Amino acid sequence: MQGRVDTNKMVDTAYDKETAKAYDRHRFDDKGGMAIHRSELSHLLKALQSEPTSSRLLEVGCGTGRFLEELWQRGYQPTGVDPSEPMLKECQAKLSEAYPEISLKKGEAAKLEEGDGGHDFVYSIRVVNQMGTSDYAFAALKEMARVVAPGGKLLLEYMNASRPNFAKNRVRLGSEQCDRGIAENVKLTRKQVIEKARSFGLEERRYSGSFFLGMTSYYVVPKLFTGIWAKFDQILSSIFPSLCSRNYILFDRPE
Repeated sequence: MQGRVDTNKMVDTAYDKETAKAYDRHRFDDKGGMAIHRSELSHLLKALQSEPTSSRLLEVGCGTGRFLEELWQRGYQPTGVDPSEPMLKECQAKLSEAYPEISLKKGEAAKLEEGDGGHDFVYSIRVVNQMGTSDYAFAALKEMARVVAPGGKLLLEYMNASRPNFAKNRVRLGSEQCDRGIAENVKLTRKQVIEKARSFGLEERRYSGSFFLGMTSYYVVPKLFTGIWAKFDQILSSIFPSLCSRNYILFDRPE
């Protein structure tokens, strides 16, 4: 039997001040980064298709607010939670003028301050893989499930442990060479995630994948071919989600 996860223990999910200031520029300001953002956003928007703009939305791990901004532009009013105060400050500076009512909170995913069942839709993208251990990731999933209202939904993105290891030992995100090796990221299987989610009262609704060709490839393909590369990758990802580097599962909480 696994021991209880200490959610008070510091984990490596919060970015520091220097990283926060350069985060968007290093990852999303070139063609490759923008294509990656659009791919990730497409999964979120598909999950929200039947969700009215009056729904109570929560993003766990909002960072500098790239998804929050997209949703506010579409009429939603999501709340963002992130463990990094510098990232939240960057988000506030970027979005508060256009959206003065935006709600941002500092907090760890595995120890949310939200009340039980307080949100109709909860989502977390590009966060779980940075949580240090799979136990901590599942503790975070339990917390996210707790705050989903009956009849609500949860969208979880995670790094796919079932994908063959095509990747190199290091990850390049835009112009930034990361110190973190791919092997150090938390990787999960669909079976693991679904079994845990069921124990937390969730049921799988839809399973999908992104980056069959690998996220890193978007930064090395010639910019002239980025659009074609992205479309080809999307086709392969839709056919072979279990071989993608990133998987998405949309869960329901039964009423």
